[in-house]
Amino acid sequence: RASRTRRTKSKKRQGTVQDEYLDADHPRQGDDMERYPAEQMERKQSEVAMSYAEAMRMAQSGRMNDAVVDAIRQEHAAVESSAQGDLSDPDNRLLEIKVNLAVALMQLGNQAGAPAVYGRLYAESESVLLSALKLVPDHAGAEQNLGMLRKNRQLRQV
Repeated sequence: RASRTRRTKSKKRQGTVQDEYLDADHPRQGDDMERYPAEQMERKQSEVAMSYAEAMRMAQSGRMNDAVVDAIRQEHAAVESSAQGDLSDPDNRLLEIKVNLAVALMQLGNQAGAPAVYGRLYAESESVLLSALKLVPDHAGAEQNLGMLRKNRQLRQV
């Protein structure tokens, strides 16, 4: 994550001073916009934290990106650390989030062009699916997604 710098501009508005926080890499008004390609700007915008519910809406609508996966990862870590739900219940929240995280990682891997990137995402997805299957060994969704992941990996020869 880019380091954040604080740049203060004093603006007298009705007797108040406003502070302005800017990313060191974020273009400011008047800067050469050519130095900041559209993808970098989109990545900066996607780095803003989002809720799990928002991440799932984006994922379900096909708008998968690093920020979506990061939001699901954060929810997974929070739920896993609190061990919410009966782990033997196939509808438990932790299991649901594990499968959602694994699918998001697989989809992001499918979008990646570099073998090192999709290989890492596929490996993480497989690890999450295997941990879901440890919770509920015959979970159909986890088994199906593990099969699809392995097929994708084989097609891409990772």
